[in-house]
Amino acid sequence: GKLGAILPVTVILAIASGLWLYRIDFPQMQIEFFTRRALDYTLGGFLAIIAFIVGISINLPTGSKIAVLANAIGPASPTAEQGAELARLSRKLLISSRAVAILTLGAGAFMALARFAR
Repeated sequence: GKLGAILPVTVILAIASGLWLYRIDFPQMQIEFFTRRALDYTLGGFLAIIAFIVGISINLPTGSKIAVLANAIGPASPTAEQGAELARLSRKLLISSRAVAILTLGAGAFMALARFAR
């Protein structure tokens, strides 16, 4: 639906604004200027970008495949093959969604820690 189209754009804007703010806060990316705060923001941003990549490359296409299969099945009972494919896709989506959740929580945790780091 509309959420599937709006959410990736929103995430791209959030990542772009985060990168811009990161550039403003840490203009000199030399090791002697790399503080604990910079490291926490770097790791948090990295995890957020990985979560986005997993979401776009695995969750989005898998969700689309599930929707197509569900439409093909309609109100009828799925065939054994359709049921097996639906179960496989659902399992794949569950695993990748959990990975995105863990990566996102990690990103938030690092960014929260960075707020208090020196």
